Amino acid sequence: MKTYYALLGLTPKASATEVEATFRRVVARYRTTVTVEDLFTDTRFETYLNAYLTLHGPLRADYDAGLAAETPETPVTPPEPLRTLPAPARRLLMAHIAYWRREQVEAIHLLRGLLEKEPALAEGWALLGEVFFTIDRVGEGIGAYAKAVAADPDTPRYAARLQHAHDAVEGKVALQIARSPEEELAREERLHRAGVMAGILLVGVGLLVWAFRLPRELLALGVPWKTVGGQTAGVAVVMFALAYGRQLAGFEKTMLGSAMAASDRGRARSYPYGLLLLVTSATSLWLGFAALLVLALVDEEWSWSPFILFAVSALGTAGLAFLLHAGGAPWLGTAVFGGNTVVIAGMLGWWMGSMGRMAME
Repeated sequence: MKTYYALLGLTPKASATEVEATFRRVVARYRTTVTVEDLFTDTRFETYLNAYLTLHGPLRADYDAGLAAETPETPVTPPEPLRTLPAPARRLLMAHIAYWRREQVEAIHLLRGLLEKEPALAEGWALLGEVFFTIDRVGEGIGAYAKAVAADPDTPRYAARLQHAHDAVEGKVALQIARSPEEELAREERLHRAGVMAGILLVGVGLLVWAFRLPRELLALGVPWKTVGGQTAGVAVVMFALAYGRQLAGFEKTMLGSAMAASDRGRARSYPYGLLLLVTSATSLWLGFAALLVLALVDEEWSWSPFILFAVSALGTAGLAFLLHAGGAPWLGTAVFGGNTVVIAGMLGWWMGSMGRMAME
């Protein structure tokens, strides 16, 4: 039998936030046409509930200890806390699930029925307040939180939430809806990525500094290959850090807003990539190559057609530089530091061509 961790797709190191976020994703997708009360009669769903209650509650330590001591002869019997869950706690869990599934009407119905029988259940009043805040019924939310504070004055978060709602009504602050586990998980991931990104950025900047300090050794055609190679590596690492830290997401979102019909093979995501390559190639052939390499590494659905286009454009640029060099004209900047007219023309052609192709379709 699967462990509860395997059932939810988690590792034993998963935090409480990860457990709740994963369980919320399960309930959001599981038999969406069935009411929450009917879900609790589903045998398979009960297994998910037991997994959540075990891993997100006080039974987790004992369950982990049992897994650590498990042998083929003495398999662990997974706990079933749902069977012994008191009726009020079971009803409250139903309301939480309705709230997580964005079925606010059902959540209000469940909570009102529960609170009629359990008027001193502060957690129920607090959840009812959050439901009202979510559907912009702030006055009723404040009333529910006032009852939560009256039922449990020793829990400071209820009083703090009530005060925040009052301040929002008075216009002092904007009302903040309670952060969901998914949002909290995303915040934790952003913090982790920011730390890793900082380290990668330092490596990239270090490579750039090293490249610019290299002596400009002129080799074939006078191109300082060591310097160019160092600069390309540095830029590639810097761009990878930004992509890993999702700092390029804003740029892509802005570009996608005006380009839902422009793509390579019908994929709109190729549009911002094409424009990014266009901009970087206009600055430097090497910078464009670095951008292309990074995008190919971070995008699992990357198409090879931009590689082919860029290779043709790069060869055209090298040919142009050779002709300029043969004629005694300045050419080094064209090949290395900018003026990549063939690349720019190729990117514009690809970009506009995909727009026209999609328009015809």
